[in-house]
Amino acid sequence: MPTVGIVCLNASGKLELPLYDSFAYIVESEPRSHRAHFQPDFDVASGPIAHLGNKAFQADLDAGRVGGWFANQLFDFSGEGTIYFPVIEPALGDEQWFGEDQDYGARLRLEVLADLRDLLTRLIAHSPERGVYFTTDYQFGPGQPMRRTKYTIDSLLDEGKHVGIRWNCLYHLLSDHL
Repeated sequence: MPTVGIVCLNASGKLELPLYDSFAYIVESEPRSHRAHFQPDFDVASGPIAHLGNKAFQADLDAGRVGGWFANQLFDFSGEGTIYFPVIEPALGDEQWFGEDQDYGARLRLEVLADLRDLLTRLIAHSPERGVYFTTDYQFGPGQPMRRTKYTIDSLLDEGKHVGIRWNCLYHLLSDHL
């Protein structure tokens, strides 16, 4: 399942964020990836990370439970092809296919855009660098992670609405008011 993490670059202090209608989130004080693709980038950064998740997880958070955490309901998967699940053979080690390179991205659902814009605006304003890392991770996405720079909130959301957010990608967003 896809995950989304947003690191508020070099920020300190507690983040005060509202609840959103279209997704839930967990904020951790240090940037720790729920998956490994971008942990090396996070290791040289500091600041809190917001892990976005399906809105249904809000009830678990409210009850003090946190289990699996993923964000597939933030994306529109219509028109996607068939995803094949690999059969893992431990004896083969790394000489096998783990399901990567089947899917390269998906459009953001329209009902997510306003909430995501608000969250990104707040996180960028909280960052002394006026920047965030917006990361995606999906086990069926590209085997090689990508990094994209020189994005703004508008360019990311426009791409997410029309073309799609890339899987296994780190977007470096900066304020367009620097």
